Amino acid sequence: MSAVSARSGLARSTVHRHFPTRQALMAALEEEYGPSVGGRVRVQGGEARLPVRSRGGRLLLVAAREVFTEKGFSGATMREIAERAGLTQAMLYRHFGSKEALFVEATVVPLIEFITEYANRYAEHEPGEWQSLVDAAADFCGSLYDVLFEERELLFVMLAAQRFGSVPESAFAPVEDAFEKVFRHMRNVFELEARARALPSSDRELGVRMVFAMVLSVALHGDWLLATGAYSRDRVMHGMARILVHGITGGDDAAMPGPTESD
Repeated sequence: MSAVSARSGLARSTVHRHFPTRQALMAALEEEYGPSVGGRVRVQGGEARLPVRSRGGRLLLVAAREVFTEKGFSGATMREIAERAGLTQAMLYRHFGSKEALFVEATVVPLIEFITEYANRYAEHEPGEWQSLVDAAADFCGSLYDVLFEERELLFVMLAAQRFGSVPESAFAPVEDAFEKVFRHMRNVFELEARARALPSSDRELGVRMVFAMVLSVALHGDWLLATGAYSRDRVMHGMARILVHGITGGDDAAMPGPTESD
C-alpha cells in the first residue's frame, strides 16, 4: 500500500481510508478495469479472443453501440459515450485506448458471441443426427440472420466508416478476423455434416462465404429485397436453406455444363 500511496501522491491514511486492505483495493481495480488477463472464448476451428470486461467496460460498450448507431463514427464523441454510460472519459480511454478501438470491439463482440453460442449448441449433437439437413441449415441461417439484423444499424455505420475512410484500414483487422472465424466454423460444420451424410464434395470455402453474403444481404436490405411483410422470417430462412442444400433447381447439377474459359 506504501507504493500505491507514493505512486498516486496520496497520503497513506487517505488510501487506507478508502481501501482498508490490499484485497479491497484489488477488488476495486478489477471492478473498474477488469481482470488483469485477457479472456479466451473457444470456438470450433479456432480461438476467438476478447478482453474480459468489468461492469464498467460493459456499460461503455453498450453506450458506444448506442451512440455510434445514432451518430455514426465521425459524429460520435468519446465524451458523449462516457456520459451515456455514466462514467468518465479517463475510464473510457483506459479500457479501450481510442475511439477506433472502441468502435471495432463494439462491432466484433456480437459476432464472436454468436459463433461461440452456436458452436456450443452444435457440439451437443452428433454430425448428421441434428435435424434434417434443410432444417439444420435453416436453423443456422436463422441464428446468423437474427444477430446481423439486430446489429444492422451498427453494421451500416461500420460499412460506411470503412468505405469512406473514417477509420484507418488497419483498425478493421479484428473485424476481418471475426468474420474469418465465422467462415471457419461454418466450413467445419459443412464438412462434418457432408461427411456424416455422405454428400458429394464441393467448393465449401466459397460456399460458406456465399451463404454468409446471402444472409447478410437479407439482414441489411430485406425490407426492399423481400417487399416488407410479404414473407415471414421462417419462410425466408427455409427458402435460403433449400437453396443452400439443393440449389435453385432443386436437384443435381451433374448434368449441367460447367463454366468455360470464356466465362
